[in-house]
Amino acid sequence: MTPNAFKQWRKRLGLSQKEAAEVLGLKRRVVQYYEKGERDGEKVTIPKAVRLACWALLQGVTEYQGATHGEAVTAATQAAVKEAIKDAPKEAKKAKPKTPDLGGAAAEEDDDEDEEDDELNDADPDTGEEEMSPPMVVQNEG
Repeated sequence: MTPNAFKQWRKRLGLSQKEAAEVLGLKRRVVQYYEKGERDGEKVTIPKAVRLACWALLQGVTEYQGATHGEAVTAATQAAVKEAIKDAPKEAKKAKPKTPDLGGAAAEEDDDEDEEDDELNDADPDTGEEEMSPPMVVQNEG
């Protein structure tokens, strides 16, 4: 998502920078960095989680409590997610521009998280079908 696309998203929803920040769980200054595309002369990239949140809000999704047990997931959706996972390391290897401080303690990635995910996605003993655990939603309280 380009800085201009981010700004157009905000304007399309009729949000001020302050309102966009509130709905995304960011500080207003971060929204300004995203719209400008830089901070202190260094490029700022809009994180994937923010891009996805923008899309969800554009679709009218304002809250997500997790998938229900019977909620269908299409093969196309599963394939798209797997493709995104496969491409994630490629994106991470690209030059990492400076990401603005979102106003809280620095978030650290947990490398052990995959081990926990494997335990959550075991097959249902009754049906043999795999259940998907809901995605984790992280909100910056600030």
